[in-house]
Amino acid sequence: MPLEINTTKNLECPHLGEKLRGGKEGLGVMYDKLHGLLPLKPEYEDTFDDVILNGKIVFYSAGFIFQDLKINSIVVPYDHISEMTFYNTTEWWLEIKT
Repeated sequence: MPLEINTTKNLECPHLGEKLRGGKEGLGVMYDKLHGLLPLKPEYEDTFDDVILNGKIVFYSAGFIFQDLKINSIVVPYDHISEMTFYNTTEWWLEIKT
């Protein structure tokens, strides 16, 4: 999404559903300072690097919003995800397979 989404307010979106409460101040932010990797399509691998993500994730009943510090928001409904794994090494990492 080209613009930041204000996740402190309730969103009316059937693809996300109701916001899950919890995390900091009950705002639904379950993880912040989260790092991720957005791989490119194989045809671009020789030309460009994968995109490194740094931000926070807000969970909803039917999906989540990842708010990256550079590229803004990525909205992902759960029905588009085949696997989601959190890693906690020295920092948080999230792997999502669609």
